[in-house]
Amino acid sequence: MLYHLSYNKRLKYLTPRIPRQAVKPEDTITPRICFSDDITKALGAGICSGLNRRICVYTYEGNPQIYKPKVKEVFDVKYTNEIWVKERIKVKLVGTIKITKRYEPTEHRSYVLRHFNIYHYDWEWVEKYC
Repeated sequence: MLYHLSYNKRLKYLTPRIPRQAVKPEDTITPRICFSDDITKALGAGICSGLNRRICVYTYEGNPQIYKPKVKEVFDVKYTNEIWVKERIKVKLVGTIKITKRYEPTEHRSYVLRHFNIYHYDWEWVEKYC
């Protein structure tokens, strides 16, 4: 299952866009909807803004074409398992989670950037529908 995280609990459809947190050298041209196969890794991609805030977890319906970005497109893809959908899709709410603990970031290196940080979180389900 692939997961998309949002603070919006009323999503029915998602349309590809450039993520707000996308900054060069990350791809800032290709509209996409970001997913990950791991909720913990998706959290490390940058949605978190505080402890105990509820985050909605979605998956897609149907069979959209998925795209695995390369390191030159998303420098932390090896750590987040980010996957893109480049078409408008219907989504289904899987449940809501909350962050229970934030750890100090770990520093990583890549050929794209000299170094970057990945944040790590503990989380728990608040509600789960599937």
